[in-house]
Amino acid sequence: MTKAQAVWQDPALLPHALDAQGRIGFVHADLDAARRLAFLDGRAQFWTTDGPLLPARDFAALAANAPPRRVLLHMAFGGSTLAARLLDVPGITRVWREPAIEIALADAIAQAEVGPTTPRVIDALLARPVAGETALSKPSNWANVLAPHWAATGARIALMTMAPRPYLVAVFRGGRDRISYVLRSAAHFARMVRGGDALLATAAQTSPQEPPSLLPAARLALVSLDLQYRLFANAGPRPSVDAATFKRDPMAGAMLLAQALELPLTEPQVAKRFTALADRHAKGDAPFDPAQESALDKEVEHHHGSVFAHALDWAAEAGLRFSLPQPTPPDRET
Repeated sequence: MTKAQAVWQDPALLPHALDAQGRIGFVHADLDAARRLAFLDGRAQFWTTDGPLLPARDFAALAANAPPRRVLLHMAFGGSTLAARLLDVPGITRVWREPAIEIALADAIAQAEVGPTTPRVIDALLARPVAGETALSKPSNWANVLAPHWAATGARIALMTMAPRPYLVAVFRGGRDRISYVLRSAAHFARMVRGGDALLATAAQTSPQEPPSLLPAARLALVSLDLQYRLFANAGPRPSVDAATFKRDPMAGAMLLAQALELPLTEPQVAKRFTALADRHAKGDAPFDPAQESALDKEVEHHHGSVFAHALDWAAEAGLRFSLPQPTPPDRET
């Protein structure tokens, strides 16, 4: 048995890092810890030991027989972590939430540093069943640059989207760190969308006639959002759930996502997960108070509402559309 075959047969050996030579670094995951954590991006350790470092090409033949790839794509800050937890039903499904390997792959793709074999191999490794559980991932939105790749390779894709004003509120609610991340993401996405760099430069411009401040940041946040819509549109029409719709009815939204991803889940199974998670924060074990989040949103609107209005006016003039092609509904028998 080769080293690659041994790794392939152990789904707890999770791909975690990608080096400049196209080698994949594995870690031996504690599967219970991986299920508890909101993110597998390395902020918290979920592995017991480091695993081997192997060339992606060593897995090419194995990857050809992998199960279908399933990915839940999102635009950040819109309920995707809760959605991923609702779809993560022990014994039936396994959701890898924001694995570091997909972030590394997104950087490599954006910088044109990898060929077609590496993404296909990483896809296959993340699609391996775990003790009979159907595997899927909820990548970081940083990996949205991979949406066209996933569409071209036949992955099952479901989308979570967000309207521009709620997106601005969510970004600014997160403070300086979140705003900084969104500005970096705008530059990252712009590399992969025709005209993205020019749009980025226009959004960053300032003039004496504009109110000072956070307006360029708000415009750049809207550019980041629009570029994600464009990346999703390049993947073709796909089932999608808007963040506001999901917030109103998480159960219905989760079931739509489950159907789009072809997951073997029933409504009672998802409902049981929802009951267990309803009063906890999706990103940790702290209690969750919707009224507190609503109050924070109102405070953000109070302080930054005029900036948001100016930014949205600019977006309309710049031709940002924030829209997706809609899937054609199936024919109905008459």
